[in-house]
Amino acid sequence: MTFTIKDVIYIIGWAASVIGIFSAFRYELYNLKNQQKKEHNIIWQDGGRLNIVDHKACREYRNLIWQSMRKSDSAIDGITSRLESMNENIIRILVKLELNGKVKKD
Repeated sequence: MTFTIKDVIYIIGWAASVIGIFSAFRYELYNLKNQQKKEHNIIWQDGGRLNIVDHKACREYRNLIWQSMRKSDSAIDGITSRLESMNENIIRILVKLELNGKVKKD
């Protein structure tokens, strides 16, 4: 049985494909193990106890979120009121300019 160059290339290609598939499977398994370790660390807090948020901590987190939302709302309201006052001032200036005849109409 003689092997030609074509047969050798096919055998090398087949071997490379099998090695590639095997390596991809090992890499995927490695990633799954790492992800499982991360999730285990999150759930169990690296110390053997469950990472459960108690009622008091939940209220504190909720209150912090509501406070930050109220602060952002008040900041937005302040910016809106300043923009409205600027808009009113611009309108007053334009009216005064038109009354004085300084605005040219096309």
